Amino acid sequence: MTIGLSEEDRDLRDSVRGWAARHATPTVIREAVEAKVETRPQFWDGLAEQGLLGLHIAEEFGGAGYGLVELAIVVEELGRSMVPGSFLPTVVVSAVLSDAGVADRLSGLADGSTLGAVALQPGSLKITRDGNTATLSGTSSHILGGHVGDVFLLATDSGYVLITRDRLDVTDLASYDVVRRSSEVTVDGLVLTDSEILAVDEQRVLDIAATLFAAEASGLADWAVTTSADYAKVRQQFGRVIGQFQGVKHKVARMLTLSEQARVCAWDAARALTPANGVGAEEASLAAAVAGATALEAGFSVTRDCIQVLGGIGFTWEHDAHLYMRRAQSLRILLGSTASWRRRVAELTIAGTRRVLSIELPPEAEAIRADVRAELAPALELEGAERKTYLAEKGYTAPHFTAPWGKSADAVSQLVIAEELREAQLDPHDMIIGNWVIPTLIEHGNEEQLAKFVPPSLRGDIVWCQLFSEPGAGSDLAALSTKATKVDGGWKLQGQKVWTSMAREAHWGICLARTDADVPKHKGLSYFLIDIKNSGLD
Repeated sequence: MTIGLSEEDRDLRDSVRGWAARHATPTVIREAVEAKVETRPQFWDGLAEQGLLGLHIAEEFGGAGYGLVELAIVVEELGRSMVPGSFLPTVVVSAVLSDAGVADRLSGLADGSTLGAVALQPGSLKITRDGNTATLSGTSSHILGGHVGDVFLLATDSGYVLITRDRLDVTDLASYDVVRRSSEVTVDGLVLTDSEILAVDEQRVLDIAATLFAAEASGLADWAVTTSADYAKVRQQFGRVIGQFQGVKHKVARMLTLSEQARVCAWDAARALTPANGVGAEEASLAAAVAGATALEAGFSVTRDCIQVLGGIGFTWEHDAHLYMRRAQSLRILLGSTASWRRRVAELTIAGTRRVLSIELPPEAEAIRADVRAELAPALELEGAERKTYLAEKGYTAPHFTAPWGKSADAVSQLVIAEELREAQLDPHDMIIGNWVIPTLIEHGNEEQLAKFVPPSLRGDIVWCQLFSEPGAGSDLAALSTKATKVDGGWKLQGQKVWTSMAREAHWGICLARTDADVPKHKGLSYFLIDIKNSGLD
């Protein structure tokens, strides 16, 4: 899998993965781990010659003129291969400068002659102004890529500054990530030039960083899932491969889910932040915040669980698993706490910001759209129950239902209808449980039942609940013990149901009960419609 979806994206992924396999060999990675200080990798010039450092930079500044999606694909793959070096901080710096329209330094960052370093938290760095003079004092937070960086993008108490290494007192730190290490800088009254003070949106800087950090976290998680699954397929214990044990296979399945979650959030943020896609600033920031709140935590969780799946070997220095967990944890800390990104998501959402997604539809969608728009127009003149009734009668409560209850809408038609309903701010009734009651009735009900239950359910006059689970029958639904006995005039039901959401509001319920105890438990069950209000239920 990859962040990219198109054939060109997959070709880019394969190219980068092949390059990494040739140049970031296990020997190269271990040499970086054991080195006393981090140095510029020997393969750096070759990496730059691939054009990967400038994918997102305009051609006039030595780049390729693509967007953040292509860059995120590369970041993901290099993270997956634990490629040493300062690719991530370098492209974060260049992406920020490119996004802000600051041309200075872009060509050097694109051709690999200049390496970037970035600190996203201000530490104690403070800008003091006296007339037209601005001075910088204090100590930065940890700087990603600081060991080898040539130009430093540093957060301060009042914005970002971009300063070359020769103007700073850089102290290399012992780093938790032993492949790509961190530093800090201390300054005391450094007089800043106008060009060193960046006129950039501070949140935009964080959003770009969150997107690219999320892409790398996705690559780390992908490696961890693959490594865990491959190991679980062959490692035997108690005469069986460990992947057959529920505690292992469920953990790996959960790891895969988190990995995919990290990937899709990074992809969406990269798309949203690419100006050519026309996404508004607040909506793009929400997408980036979701990536920051999701992908980094997922990367750490999955790489940590990888060590658990690997067992004893996972805890050794010789295995690479700990390198991936160190990288993932470092990303999570350097970007800022997961809680802060979750708070950002909440603040934007409460303020009304929404991420609106759409799909590129085929040409025939426009003819469908014209018909749908014309049919919806009268609903705009109605209100309340009358509007719900009109939409139900026209098939918009559940367009995928067969006519006359729905519109027999195929996938394209359903997407067009959803877009047009949203554009017109029309909300058909949401049947909730009824969404799976009514298809059963349409398939199996008689004419009397269809007439009695389907139209009022589509309008919202009938609300449904389900009576399936019992105290002793949850996932194993066939273990239910509620009995239905044939009596004069109908059926007598005896038993208890739990997890019956909306029971107090519902008019009718669907109930599974055992009508034949002499057959295997998966047989002998019947489906009853129960009048909740008038059946003597407690």
